[in-house]
Amino acid sequence: MTKATCAEARGLFTVDPVEAADMPEDDVIAMQFIFVYLHGYAAAKGMSYGTVLAEFGAFCQANPDSFWLTER
Repeated sequence: MTKATCAEARGLFTVDPVEAADMPEDDVIAMQFIFVYLHGYAAAKGMSYGTVLAEFGAFCQANPDSFWLTER
């Protein structure tokens, strides 16, 4: 996930709930990595996880080919 594009990272969080039950193990691990990273980022910045997730989602929706860890 450290080299994933925004589209790849964001896609993990926008999966249809029915399909999520059958997510490959690598996708689940990647999703957990992003979840923990964003929680840590939010804590370090004194922001809520929801705010950071909204910013991340908006940035990645507008810049799908960008590296997902690009500083916003």
